[in-house]
Amino acid sequence: MTDDLLARYLSEPDSAGLFTRLTRVALRLEAFQRRCLDGLGLNFGDFAVLRVLILAEPDHRLLPTELSELLLRSSGGITQIVDRLEARGLLERARDPADGRRVVVGLTPAGHRLGELASERYRKGRASVLSGLDEAEASELDRSVGRLLELLDTDAERARELGDPPRS
Repeated sequence: MTDDLLARYLSEPDSAGLFTRLTRVALRLEAFQRRCLDGLGLNFGDFAVLRVLILAEPDHRLLPTELSELLLRSSGGITQIVDRLEARGLLERARDPADGRRVVVGLTPAGHRLGELASERYRKGRASVLSGLDEAEASELDRSVGRLLELLDTDAERARELGDPPRS
């Protein structure tokens, strides 16, 4: 009975089924991310901050508000992540050279090394998961997910403009 119910649950048509499947993908993705990163003492939010700072070349420094916007986290959520990573010696706060009233966040050498190690583990994990797709399937999935993200971003912006509280 359970297998049959699961099959019916996941095969609902139209948007009900699509969002059911997307929710299940999100939950599986969270579990996958934990498997890739837990051994390094990182959660995905920690990893995302390290990764974005690695990508923020040339000086690997960003304002906390920039991190918040890029990673879709509240300012309080980013502060918690930055505090945690700073306590581990992976990040450092410094005065913004362009405006001494502001603080920027940057990687320490240890943070850069751990971010690169975590990125490599995550890359290998992604490759393993996606190995069942051929190049055309992977491209189509990427295009479709990108389009869905555009639609969800538009919906979030419209909700912000209307003053709707964030839905989480």
